[in-house]
Amino acid sequence: MTGRIFQCQLGHHICEDCLDELKTRSGLCPTCTQPFPPTVARNFGMEKLAEHFSFACPQACGFRGKPDALRTHKAECKLRLVKCPLKECEHRCSLKDLPLHIESELHKGDVHVFDYNRCKVKGDGLPLPRIGYTAGIETADTENYAIHKDQLKMSNRVDAGEYGLKMTCLKTSQHWKDKVNASNYLWVVEFYRESCGFCALFEPEMEKAATDLKHLVYFAGINVEKDPQFTQKVVQKFGFQISGVPTIKVFSPTGDTPMDYNGERKASNLKKFALSVQPSFVLNIKDSGLEKFRASQPEQRKALLITGKPGQSSLLKAISSEFQGRVLIGQARSGDQGLLNRLGLKISQSGFPVLLAFRREADALESAKWRKEHLPENADFALLSLADSKERATFRTLEYFLMPFARKPQRQPEKAEL
Repeated sequence: MTGRIFQCQLGHHICEDCLDELKTRSGLCPTCTQPFPPTVARNFGMEKLAEHFSFACPQACGFRGKPDALRTHKAECKLRLVKCPLKECEHRCSLKDLPLHIESELHKGDVHVFDYNRCKVKGDGLPLPRIGYTAGIETADTENYAIHKDQLKMSNRVDAGEYGLKMTCLKTSQHWKDKVNASNYLWVVEFYRESCGFCALFEPEMEKAATDLKHLVYFAGINVEKDPQFTQKVVQKFGFQISGVPTIKVFSPTGDTPMDYNGERKASNLKKFALSVQPSFVLNIKDSGLEKFRASQPEQRKALLITGKPGQSSLLKAISSEFQGRVLIGQARSGDQGLLNRLGLKISQSGFPVLLAFRREADALESAKWRKEHLPENADFALLSLADSKERATFRTLEYFLMPFARKPQRQPEKAEL
């Protein structure tokens, strides 16, 4: 019995590892079968007594030692494997090797690891007996995210299950409703079978495409072997047949009929096709149409990207999908001098692109930090310069900029269910 020692309502002792295990199962004391109370009492006297005894490693690896040595050993024991904290990843390793895995190229930039080895328990000053790490998923601005989390439209991804790290595994009609139907993004869906060698060869290509197009296009898989009933519902709903696997269908929020992907099974080809059919809710704005744009759809806020580049970027299309129904997004040319004069912008061509967010008089959702960063003096719009660095023009940067004043998501008309 090592680590923190607790007592049930009748005074029977149990260590923290066993308590955690029991809470996920019966929740009852193994001695008296009484339920543990919400707040379980600790026995500090028993904990100090246990510090003088040697204990065997619970993994039966042959190690014995006092609690401090045993705690250190548990972090290194090759028989005690822990799962990667990222829910999409099934990798298992020793606790000591976990930070190396998390900070590897596989998850680089997604998480940061913090060691809480010798934290102090407030009041009694005893060190926590549990050694470990906490992994924090990085956001563009954690403070701003916390303030505006009710408005932020969260990612549409679900656990990947057995299908890749960056892709959704669709298994039920509810999955389809919550993910595909509720989304304004393009979905690339592979119908596959685990026993298919061609599917196994194609999976890393899908994985690479999903990684490269993160935030721009969503990727998913449907296992026709494990979920035949759900597969049949999708097939009947959209009126197509699956003659072999892998079969790739592309679903757009702007169309009722899925598109076929019959190209080469390479990530580069798949990415090129997906971006070529990526939906856009961006309006092209000229000088003469600026006031009409600002006055249209008064229930929505307006944002305008001014750029010298031709066409609409895949990033701007993705932002328009993310804020569809909440922010009306337009794009104008930096060479339209009449529009720049109308806005009172005096920026050299090297200062573009810029993103403007037209405000209302009182924006209670804007933090003081946000206003200081983005509000020009005597202007009725906020301004984000994207010319400072290529690294600034990212999905998270634009999302953070637009999030504080975006209209709250409204209930969308229900799409036909499967």
